[in-house]
Amino acid sequence: MRTMLVVTALVVVSLAGTARANVGVFTGDGHSIELSSTKAIQMVSEDVTITPCRGRFLFDGTVPGMDRVEYDCRFVLKNLKKEKVTIQVAFPLNSQFLRPPYDAKKKTSDLIAQYGFIAQEEDRQYSVRYVAEDREKKLKTLFTWEMTFAPEQVRRLRVTYAMPMSVTLASTAKKHEDSEYGKPWYRNLEGCMLQLFGYVTKTGKSWAGPIQRARFRVYVKGFEQYIRQRPLIEGGSDEDRAMAKTRFPVWVPLPLRITSSGDWRPDGSGFLEMTQENYEPEENFRFAYYFLSFPRTVEAARRLMQKLSPKGLSAEDRQDLADILREFNGTKTGNKRIAKFLANQVWYGKKPQQTVPDAVLKAIQAK
Repeated sequence: MRTMLVVTALVVVSLAGTARANVGVFTGDGHSIELSSTKAIQMVSEDVTITPCRGRFLFDGTVPGMDRVEYDCRFVLKNLKKEKVTIQVAFPLNSQFLRPPYDAKKKTSDLIAQYGFIAQEEDRQYSVRYVAEDREKKLKTLFTWEMTFAPEQVRRLRVTYAMPMSVTLASTAKKHEDSEYGKPWYRNLEGCMLQLFGYVTKTGKSWAGPIQRARFRVYVKGFEQYIRQRPLIEGGSDEDRAMAKTRFPVWVPLPLRITSSGDWRPDGSGFLEMTQENYEPEENFRFAYYFLSFPRTVEAARRLMQKLSPKGLSAEDRQDLADILREFNGTKTGNKRIAKFLANQVWYGKKPQQTVPDAVLKAIQAK
């Protein structure tokens, strides 16, 4: 059945290699390449714009239908020496799709075309080569090239590329071993789909001194408008969709964005932005979208309750379910029966971008 193929595809696409990367300085050759540092070249600034967007085809649980992330990275680099300096630069993508069994036999030119990888300045475009990993095997999928700086020269480098967004079936539990609650059906609310993308900033530490100014912008508005309307899986026949809804009662899941640490602020035009002065990268950042089995319609709520308990939820159970959803919305309920469950959820205490409607909460508690 098509639904089974979809579920299998989602499980196979793992969380590995979800981070995208900042340009870094590397030394070595071939498979011995490794991240190093330079005292000669300073990264004066970096300005990174990230745009998550839908893929080229229907989101059907297969790799061709995966959503995408576009990266536009601009760097200002300065030679601090009064002599000519040549360095080898590498840009690690850390992509599972560029490691066996995905692209083991592809040529560098094929990979450049596939991911639209371009490293350029205003008057030139660099010829890059592909290296699978650094010596310590911490950074994967490296595109490398050389840059030569005249004494005290400033160069403006722009790197652009696009990659599939990681997707997997997941759980909202912080610790799976703590997913034993007073009522077994609580655990059934933890199942979700997860989409991830990020950016590796630690390689920025390889340059001379701190980065004077770093700005990161993620355009979330367009992507979030799309996923709020997207069913769990697009495409398929009417029969396949009907059968899938018996397995997944909440067919249009409720998305929740959770970001890693950082002072991300909306700019009023659809971007989340973080700006740092004298930036010394410590942690990479990540954007995670959880697609929760929380109903947004009365019909979905009824299907969910039937799935949680075919014999029917008791009045106390309905109260607990409604209170869990109220807590997700940000309303404190004081319900002690659900306290352990709430404490173990990644979404608990986070501000949702979209809430469960009051009409749904009332329908859950109605006899």
